[in-house]
Amino acid sequence: MTRHLFLMDPVSTIKTHKDTSYHLMRGAWELGHEIYHALFSDLFFQQELMVSTSKLDLLDGNADSIDQAICSHANEKLAVDEFDYVWVRTDPPFDKNYLYASIYLSQLKKAMVINRPQALRDYNEKLAILNYPKHIPWSITLSDAKPLITILESKKGRFVLKPLDGFAGRGIEFLSTNDKNWKESAKQIMQKNPHGMMVQEYLAAAKDGDKRVLLWKGEALGAILRRHPIGEVHNLDAGGQALPTKISDTEMQVVQDLKESFVRDGLYFVGLDFIGEKLTEINVTSPTGLQELCRFEKRDFHIEIMQSLPS
Repeated sequence: MTRHLFLMDPVSTIKTHKDTSYHLMRGAWELGHEIYHALFSDLFFQQELMVSTSKLDLLDGNADSIDQAICSHANEKLAVDEFDYVWVRTDPPFDKNYLYASIYLSQLKKAMVINRPQALRDYNEKLAILNYPKHIPWSITLSDAKPLITILESKKGRFVLKPLDGFAGRGIEFLSTNDKNWKESAKQIMQKNPHGMMVQEYLAAAKDGDKRVLLWKGEALGAILRRHPIGEVHNLDAGGQALPTKISDTEMQVVQDLKESFVRDGLYFVGLDFIGEKLTEINVTSPTGLQELCRFEKRDFHIEIMQSLPS
């Protein structure tokens, strides 16, 4: 019997109609696999890595109520290496809890962790794109307002500022050198983000939304277009709208260029974000959009993923 441990947010937070983790669980469940759930805080080390975990039964797949969709059994303490697969699906930010959990998981000898813990540490979801400069928009990273003002004074235009530890569109700011008080705004933004910001040129195509391309073992499953109200930045869970779309030839070339490093580093399930065919983010902690993609493409990708798990 294949056993899966899902390390993710509390079961009570699952939105059954859109949650990717839940959809992956359903794929495993429909194949007769066993499903367990735990939080990072449930991990502990006692001669080996252990977890206080609850076995889940998935009930009505069409239920809106989480109580009607999932039955959670009493907690039991198990060795994490007793599982075949451990899915790291806790939502960002990648904070100290995430870091320590990834170090714990690196001790495993038998269970396969998706995505690999070392890769979770190495691929900051904002900074990872810097490894592929020919595919990204003009970008800089810094933590001080003074050099930022000097650089933007020379370049001029409209820019997007993203916290390096941000997620789900939170903390994103826009700055235009055409605005009268832009320098003061830059100082305030940088003061609020002492850990640093990624600054990118604003891409006009952003008004049409951003494209999420989902990859499994380095191969593109498909793409969805995420559209949000003008002037706002949301992911799907925070209010964005998902629409069907296709992967362009340029975007597919990016996938091909990144495939080797993803496969090498154990990044099995990845979400690439594009605006105007420029790579803007690499999502490795808990990529979303799988349910929407399954509906748009009329394919059971969640089952296909479980059928093609790496050994």
